[in-house]
Amino acid sequence: MAVLEPTNTLDQVLAPFKGATGWRGEFAKRLKKDGLPTKRDEDWKWSDVARATKGITGYGKVQFRSSVNPEWTEVRRSASQDFFANLLAFAGVMNVTYFEPRNLTVLDLDFRATRGVSQAAASIVGAAGNNIRVHEHYSSEEQAFSAIGVDYVVGPGARVERVILIDEAPKSVLLLSSGVTLHETGEFIQTVVTQGGKLVRHETQLHSAGKGAKATLNGAYLVGKGAHADLTTRVKMHGPGGTLSQLTKGIAYGGGHGVFQGKIHVDQAAQKTDAKMTHKGMIIDEKSEIDAKPELEIYADDVECAHGNAIGTLDEMALFYMQQRGLPEAEARRLLVESFLDETLAEISHEKTAGTIRGLMSKRLKDLV
Repeated sequence: MAVLEPTNTLDQVLAPFKGATGWRGEFAKRLKKDGLPTKRDEDWKWSDVARATKGITGYGKVQFRSSVNPEWTEVRRSASQDFFANLLAFAGVMNVTYFEPRNLTVLDLDFRATRGVSQAAASIVGAAGNNIRVHEHYSSEEQAFSAIGVDYVVGPGARVERVILIDEAPKSVLLLSSGVTLHETGEFIQTVVTQGGKLVRHETQLHSAGKGAKATLNGAYLVGKGAHADLTTRVKMHGPGGTLSQLTKGIAYGGGHGVFQGKIHVDQAAQKTDAKMTHKGMIIDEKSEIDAKPELEIYADDVECAHGNAIGTLDEMALFYMQQRGLPEAEARRLLVESFLDETLAEISHEKTAGTIRGLMSKRLKDLV
């Protein structure tokens, strides 16, 4: 007997949940009722997933490679958790790819989504006192819709440096979600770089215990014709004395669409919090668009918190002086854009990794700016 395959994206997404019980069953009911996020949802108003994924059907898969062999652990979630992309990713797998690299300083992960709908999930633990650097690379085939969740736990005194390169195909959709639990005196440093896709959203939800915990969240997006990149962060400071430094920069050109959403929530108990969030966008031409929404929600009275947002265009005066020194206009524009984005790479400690990313950005800009 022939098996009928789903003919629309939502049915395809729901297919693995047939007969699901517990939190997966509750999530499936919610998904069936509400559908995929659309621009009518406040958190997704600039990233319409239902529209972007229309027409993507068929079973896909996420091909996964790592520099060390992983372990596996059971998925534990709650359907009431308000982290849609993360729930979608973890609900689609029965076991999580799990790393706790106690005797390792570098971990390389590569995720590649094939055509169709797919999900994958991983969990990485930075054990107390350990220092580890993780490189993650994401790519896809055309007509892929993948939801991938990667959660981190940073133990007391541990230091985790995470570098993410998202290199999606132009007609693919990726929802990458990251849940980060940062314990006291731990340090988490994240740098994400993306050129977008039909729709790419990287969402980070970080919970900091304070008491000396340090978090750095940097990101860069460069989106050209038909590309959409959304960098969204939600940070909750729960205990006293935590610090956060956040810098996101992006450029949009040729009709590209960049999105930044950032929110810092400071609990009443999180006195002496020091948190700063900055977004700067550059729109190269009239066809392109950048939307940004930085927010602070503070319930403690003895904190130093600030946010800033600026969206502008290329510095025409600087462009003029560079051309006066003999640089062709295209080369001068590329150098100005590269220097604008370069600040977001400052926390990448591995020079070869930073150099590789700079090279990819330069190649991308050489053709399109």
